[in-house]
Amino acid sequence: MIINGAILSIMKRKLLFIVGLCTVVFGGGGLYWYTRQKSVTSHGTVIKPFEYARDAQFVHSIFERDRYWLVSNRMTDFNIDYNLRTRAPHKYEEPGTLEIEILFEDNVPAGFIAYYPLSFYEWKILFLWIDEKYRGRGLGKKLILHVIDKLKKQGVLKIVLAARVNNTRARQLYTSIGFVEVSEYDGFIDLVLLFTPGN
Repeated sequence: MIINGAILSIMKRKLLFIVGLCTVVFGGGGLYWYTRQKSVTSHGTVIKPFEYARDAQFVHSIFERDRYWLVSNRMTDFNIDYNLRTRAPHKYEEPGTLEIEILFEDNVPAGFIAYYPLSFYEWKILFLWIDEKYRGRGLGKKLILHVIDKLKKQGVLKIVLAARVNNTRARQLYTSIGFVEVSEYDGFIDLVLLFTPGN
C-alpha cells in the first residue's frame, strides 16, 4: 500500500499528539514534547525545529560569515557541526540537550536560535542570529519571544545569554525584552531574564 506524503504527515501529527497526551496523563511532560515538534507560523514567518538534512548548510554558512559575533575567541576547539550532529551545546555536555529552531521568512531560512537547559529552572540561549537581509523587521525579537514563551510554559524561571559588548543592536533588543546586563568577560556581556513563578 502506498501512502502519499500529506496523509503520512497527518498520521505522524496524530501519533505525536496521542503519544504526548498519554504521556501527560500517565507521566507528565508529553505535551511539551508534542508542541516542540510543531512549526510556529505568523504571516510569512515560520519557526521550525532544526533538521540536519534541511538546515545544516544554512547554519554552517552563518558561522563561516559571522563566527566573531557568535563565538568567543577562547573557544579555539569550537565546532558547529559537532553541535548540530550531537545536539550537545559543548563537547563536554550531554548530547541531545541543545534545542535548535530555524526561522523561515517566505520559505527562505532567515535566522536561527539555539538554547539548552542548565537546570530544570534555568536555560541558556547559546545563539541567536538573523540574516542581514532580514534585520530591522522584528524577526530577532519574534524568535527570542517565541523561545521565552515556550520556556515560561515549561516552568523555567531564569534565562541567560551573552552578547558581544560591541553588539549594541543585540544588547538593545535583549534589554528591551527585560534582560538585565550583569557581567562582562572576554568581549562578551552576560544578560539575565528572571521570572516569578506563575507569571
